[in-house]
Amino acid sequence: MGTLAWKYPYKVVERRRLKLCSLGWCPFQIRLLEDTVNQSTIDWLAALDMQQDPVGHKECTIEEYARNNIDASTYQQTHICDSRQCQKLLPNLEEVMGILREIEIPIICLETLNGESRLIVSASSKSLPGNYFAISHVWADGLGGSTEIGLNLCQVERLSRLCSSLKTTPPTARFWVDYLCIPRTDPHVYIQALVGIRDVYINASSVW
Repeated sequence: MGTLAWKYPYKVVERRRLKLCSLGWCPFQIRLLEDTVNQSTIDWLAALDMQQDPVGHKECTIEEYARNNIDASTYQQTHICDSRQCQKLLPNLEEVMGILREIEIPIICLETLNGESRLIVSASSKSLPGNYFAISHVWADGLGGSTEIGLNLCQVERLSRLCSSLKTTPPTARFWVDYLCIPRTDPHVYIQALVGIRDVYINASSVW
């Protein structure tokens, strides 16, 4: 992405900041964008109307990121299994964050061995076409969350089945989905993941 190599006129920058604020970006996130990525990337995020969940940003300032993380004990993801009580699967947080820090794309694969299911994390290059599916979602689907929260097993199995049904060759289909591949623990990594979404979709073998 590169750091800023040139400056926009102040009024242009201020209009863009106001646009990002209206989309839910907090002052700290906006400053972090301006300090770490180039002008065209910020323009792209604003033009795309890339929204942020404004909840928890009330106390954020230019210097401090005070966002309250989503509370896994109160946020309710939907189940599609009969019991409505299946376990929650989480990818390895450190692996996902490490891949993002290396400016690569974290990809998920569901593995079931001896009746035990787990999420396997691997890296896909941003410079080459990837062998994975990119899946978009809306929070209203009840699938919202983050790497730290994970996703109900029944929903992960559904995603894996859908991807596998579209894939004609082994191994098991790999996929990227924001509520498993975008961690929120580290604001710098979070921003890196957000600005990398364009590369995720460009390099995916299929998007749906």
